[in-house]
Amino acid sequence: MDYRVALYTMGCKTNQYDSNRLAAEFEAAGFQLVPFDAAADIYVINTCTVTAEADREARNASRRALARNPEALVIATGCYPQVNPEPMAEIPGVRLVGGNDLKRDLVARVRALLAEEGAPAGSTVESEPAPSRAALTGVSAIGRTRHVVKIQEGCNHRCAYCVVPHARGPARSRPVAEVVEDVRRVADAGFREVVLTGTCIGSYGKDFRPRVKLAECVAAVAAVPGLKRVRISSIEPWDVDDELIALVAGDPVVCAHFHLPLQSGDDGLRRRMRRAGTSAQFADLVARIRERLPDAGITTDVIVGFPGETDAEFEVTRDFCKRMQFSRMHIFRYSPRPFTHAATLPDRVPRAIANARSRVLIRMGEEMSQAFACRWVGRSVSVLVEGQNDPEGRFEGLTESYVRVLFTSERALARGELVNVEVCEAREGCLYGRVSGNE
Repeated sequence: MDYRVALYTMGCKTNQYDSNRLAAEFEAAGFQLVPFDAAADIYVINTCTVTAEADREARNASRRALARNPEALVIATGCYPQVNPEPMAEIPGVRLVGGNDLKRDLVARVRALLAEEGAPAGSTVESEPAPSRAALTGVSAIGRTRHVVKIQEGCNHRCAYCVVPHARGPARSRPVAEVVEDVRRVADAGFREVVLTGTCIGSYGKDFRPRVKLAECVAAVAAVPGLKRVRISSIEPWDVDDELIALVAGDPVVCAHFHLPLQSGDDGLRRRMRRAGTSAQFADLVARIRERLPDAGITTDVIVGFPGETDAEFEVTRDFCKRMQFSRMHIFRYSPRPFTHAATLPDRVPRAIANARSRVLIRMGEEMSQAFACRWVGRSVSVLVEGQNDPEGRFEGLTESYVRVLFTSERALARGELVNVEVCEAREGCLYGRVSGNE
């Protein structure tokens, strides 16, 4: 029998990488991959636990799977079971629950369960440590223009609100040669952009002796034949040095895009969050990036409603974000997580106030995204073609500075092709244009 398997991926790009690898391993083992909303024999939910909403969505996803096929083998893996497996294991019909290490031999475990006659209906809970370096290896390809490649996993920081170090374990890196070999396979499979990701990518190489800098790994990846773009995923601001900025400025393959989590612009609140660095240091970094790369996309994350956050502290953050003029902002309402210091703090911010603050920053972020997009009107931008999915038949893709572009072309374009687009208009942070006549 050809078993059908569906994967549901939540959360970060690290999880995307893990799911891509699992998809490739299932396919290589003879399973048929189907969408998660289709009928399947096996459903795998690769969970996130960064917020209470993520936990809730993981439970809901498992129930949706069981509603589609009550006899299916439903599996929960990832960070939620790593931190707290019981809620998923208590859902009737969820058969296997395990943390991130379960992903390493999940296909073999599934085959064993399918081979069992009269397999038990109750859940099997895997209590395992965070993944070892062996679990980092592997690469997959799933028919997209961009491909995520994980270069490290785990985090040694202890931000007060964050459960990720508990879920992913200590920081550990993959050797440069191993990363480059994976990227070669990605390029050979036809992908033209890779996104280098990890739990705390700025810690890359610090666990090696002698140490290896992130810039060395990025430079080695950018030299892989066939690649047109290398994008660095979220990186803590204190890990961005002048060498990395110079590499981005000097290597045309490396995208001029920095995602720098801020979380708060108020230094008192930052200390309570146990965030390294100050707002002044963050502003200095942004200034140094823009001095070398005036058109770089600088995106960020901000948390609102952290315990004890006052109106005055929120206003400091709002004013700081306005001064930074980010190209995009991701706003998160604080969510208490088990095993974190912040979960023990008093003075919880009422949900209504946190929601109001979130709306203020979301509106500001939309205005800044539009302002950043408007600077490209009348200019030509390089776009990596992702496809032609727009209802009006336009092609779409991203600029290197991470702005979405919808555009027309008089000739057929292939996925992964790099084209120059003349920008005619900017709406809601998106660019609209046409392929340049000299293409």
